[in-house]
Amino acid sequence: MHPSCGWESNSITMRGVFVASCRRRRAAVLVSVLLLAGIGGCSGEARRTAKPTVNCSTRVSAGRPIVVPPPGLVPLTGEPFATLALPGGRWAVASLTFRTAFGAHGGLALLAVGGTAASLVRTVMLPSSLSGAEGMTITHNGRLLLVAAGTATGVFSVPALEHGSHHSLLGILADTGTAQTEVAVSGDGKYAFVTDETSGELSVFNLALALRKGFGAHGVAVGLVPLAPRCM
Repeated sequence: MHPSCGWESNSITMRGVFVASCRRRRAAVLVSVLLLAGIGGCSGEARRTAKPTVNCSTRVSAGRPIVVPPPGLVPLTGEPFATLALPGGRWAVASLTFRTAFGAHGGLALLAVGGTAASLVRTVMLPSSLSGAEGMTITHNGRLLLVAAGTATGVFSVPALEHGSHHSLLGILADTGTAQTEVAVSGDGKYAFVTDETSGELSVFNLALALRKGFGAHGVAVGLVPLAPRCM
């Protein structure tokens, strides 16, 4: 008698029948086990892929207050309009307008920045053709500073400003737009866009062409885009 199947196994013939019967029984048992495993696997998979339940709450936990040092003040002459950090974080520039009996003039205050403090290093006066200094921007390569200055927009070399060169002004972008106030540069650095506060227009300049062929070259002043309806 075989211990697991209960068959007599004293002859080859019976042993062959026994073996065949045991194989069939084992196969049947194996199929049953696989079916059970498959059912269990499907059930487990369903549990694993079930979407979790998210409980919403409006409760707020109290956090620790953030200590922010008070802003440092830098005394400047003139009328400051905007401040811009230069690449590297060591310098900042502030646009200034000086008003006198002879009219308004623009200037740039170069500030040395250390931690949370800043100090005035020098003031660069703009030419008389620029009536003030207001909005500013830096090209994406960090090499040029554009300053909207009322009658026109000045383009400055950032390295020259930082090193105190007397030739930091590279050129002037001008058209018929008046009261140029804010300036931006396209992502590729090719075009400059300046808002004209009085005329209600957007001045478009080909900055790349100006740097390549001169600021007075034909095509540098691309045109004016109306931003507000004109009064008749």
